[in-house]
Amino acid sequence: MKEQSLRWKRLAATIAAILLGFIFLVSGGWKVLGPFRAGELLEQARVPAGLGVIGAAALGTLELFAAFLLFVPRFRRLGGWLSAALMLFFIGWIAYYYRALVGHECNCFPIIKRTVGPAFFISDGVFLVLALAALAWSPVVTRFRGAIVAFVALVVLA
Repeated sequence: MKEQSLRWKRLAATIAAILLGFIFLVSGGWKVLGPFRAGELLEQARVPAGLGVIGAAALGTLELFAAFLLFVPRFRRLGGWLSAALMLFFIGWIAYYYRALVGHECNCFPIIKRTVGPAFFISDGVFLVLALAALAWSPVVTRFRGAIVAFVALVVLA
């Protein structure tokens, strides 16, 4: 019985990681490949003037790294941690500037058009649940070398 319980948890973690990894891959890739456009949109989301491009490159790199970690089974738990932290950051940022941003286009993802409002928090809450599932039901990370090499490579290439 315990083995069957473990099996469905690992399957749920895998599905959650792949779904969230795809979202971060698209979003991070968009920010890294078009940092000036993404930076302009970040400045509209109340990022201090002049820091939009740097923020786009940094967030894009972290999102791509989170996608990598979520896609690789041995790093999935680490990807869950990073994804949950990113989602909490995004939710917190929008919540802090909610009055200024409500009704405006989120521009978080190149494909998905979302307006800042209550539905924004629901959808980001779903993304957070996916991150927590990947975190809670994935095996413990024992070696970090591959993850560190991937992160350094992403930073150099971004």
